[in-house]
This record gives sequence, C-alpha cells and structure tokens, in this order.
Amino acid sequence: MKLIRYLLYAVAVATIVACGGGGSGTTFDRQGVLFAPNNPQGVLAGTAVDLLLVTTAVNSTEPGHTFTANVDSSDIPSIDHRSWTGTVGPVNAVDYHVITVHIPDGLAEGTHLHLQVARSSETSPISLGLVSSYELIVGSSTVVGAFQGQGPVSGNPGSTVTGTLTLTSIGSAHGLVEFTGQLGGVSVNPQSGNIAANGALSATVSYHIPATATPGSTIDVPVFFRARTNDGFAMLHVQVAGNLPGDFTFGTSTNSVLLTPGATSQAITVTANPQNGFTGLITVTATATDPRVTLSSPTTNPFTINVASASPGTTTIHLQMSQQGQGQGQSSVTLSATGGGHTHTATIQVQSS
Repeated sequence: MKLIRYLLYAVAVATIVACGGGGSGTTFDRQGVLFAPNNPQGVLAGTAVDLLLVTTAVNSTEPGHTFTANVDSSDIPSIDHRSWTGTVGPVNAVDYHVITVHIPDGLAEGTHLHLQVARSSETSPISLGLVSSYELIVGSSTVVGAFQGQGPVSGNPGSTVTGTLTLTSIGSAHGLVEFTGQLGGVSVNPQSGNIAANGALSATVSYHIPATATPGSTIDVPVFFRARTNDGFAMLHVQVAGNLPGDFTFGTSTNSVLLTPGATSQAITVTANPQNGFTGLITVTATATDPRVTLSSPTTNPFTINVASASPGTTTIHLQMSQQGQGQGQSSVTLSATGGGHTHTATIQVQSS
C-alpha cells in the first residue's frame, strides 16, 4: 500500500471562552499558514494517506493551552493516531499532528469522504470546544513528497542544516508546484517548479536551528507544497546535537568534462557548504590520473576556499589538457578538501579524444 502525505489545516476559526477564574480570549485560526487547503482534497483509492493537522494560537497572552483531540469518520473505518493531546500558545505557537488515513480500495473516482476533528481543552480556566470538518475526494492522480535518506539530520544550536525534498507525480498529475516552509528559519530553493506527469521535482530545504534549541531534542520542520491536484507536505526531522564539531560538505557543479589536447574546460564551480557552525579556510588539492590534465585556474595547486559565515564558500576552476605526451581516453581528477580536521573529496571524470 502506498503512503501519501497530504496537508489538512485542522483549524477553523474558534474562540476559547474563559471559565471559572476568568482569562483573556484566545483565537484559534489559520494565521501563519501560507496556503489555504484545496477543498475537497484529492486522494487515491487503496492508499495510506498522511494528513497533517495544524492548530495555531493567535493573539494569546497566556502561557499555553493543552487540548485533547479526536478524528472520526463514518466513511473511513481505519485511521491511525486518531486521538492525541496537544499544546498551543502563547502567541502563534503551532501544534502539529499527523494522522494516517487508510482510503478503502475499489472506490469509484469522484467518491466523497468526510472527516471530523473534535477538540476540547482540559486546562483551567480555559475551555475549548471546536469541531472541524474536512472533505476528501477520490481521484486518479496526485503529487507526493518525501525527504531523501533515513532518519533525522543533525546540527548544533545556531547552525543550519539541509535536506532534499523530492516530489513524485502519480498518474497524470503535472504542472506548477509551489513550496513553502511555515516555521521561521526555513528556506526552500527553488520556491516553485514544474513537474511532468509521472515525473519528479526536487528542492533543497534549509533550516536554521535556533540558538536556544535544547541539545538532544528533535524539531519537526514541515515543508508544504501546492500542486494542481492537491496540497501536500513532508516533514524534515532535525536532531539538535549540541556536541557535533563544525564540518562541511563538498562538491562540484559537474562530475564530468570533455577535453581535447590543448583545450581548456568550461568553468566548474567548487562549493563547500558549512555544517554545525563551521567557518575557516579549506585547502583543496587537485590530483589527476592523466599527467596531461592540470588546473589552468587557479594557478596554484593546492588552492583555498574561505567559509566566513553560514553561507557556502565557492570558487571557480578550469581544467586544461596539454598537447604534449600520451594519456588515457578516460581519466579523472580528484579534488581533496581539508579544513577543521575534516577531509572530503569530489571526483570529476575526464573524457579525452
């Protein structure tokens, strides 16, 4: 059974009413969420669908409110994690909860399914009664998203971590897709793109871990996307380490070039991305298996890349092939980057005629 992740905003406008000893009014709203949900939300028959339920406190002056919630549906008998306890407040604080809805197999396209989310508060002096209704419709195509790799990414408080979000088209879903991150400190590049039917589309997600984050904690960072067929999300799980040394990733803009004797390659961008607060000089040494292949720029080997902040450090190199001597039809150049006690490599394949 396929697992598909969709986004439902679990909040219609409601007001917490003071009871007993009194208290200020707190509004629960969709504030801070960029995309409004498609209504109804498209789903596929015979799939397991992750739905992200978002509860946001707006204009609250109190320290936070605990609530219990339950999801019910007469159309969908199997729902995982249907009950939970959450906390929102004081100001624009968000509670995220993921439920898994098992869409029955064999449903005809166009079938409408209904969900209800009911909440109640157990924190005196605040009481909350809120019921949100959602509609799903069975379709034949959708766009799904997931982060590459297993497990969370790790970083120190105050550092920036990255992950790759890949969207996949199922069926005939195609067209413009827009990305956004709701939490502060999230950036997505590119912010939009076009996906082909049965194709894929990727985006790089960066998240700046707050300097006040608690080491050992996990931060769930949702990244939302909107396609023509459906809204969706993927969750980047960030492990706050607090004890990781500064490090960097290293790569080139291409992994292969074509060279002829006496020729120089096009510009190749070499990039070092800092992790866990890394800064400083990185020394890069180029080693070629073909003695005819050398660096034409920079003119020194090794050369350096300076990482001065949380932004990547970059430089541009060119490879050249001498007309003298004999070489191989296929060779490689290995770039070894050393800094902060770490060494990383990148390899460029060279095809010569």
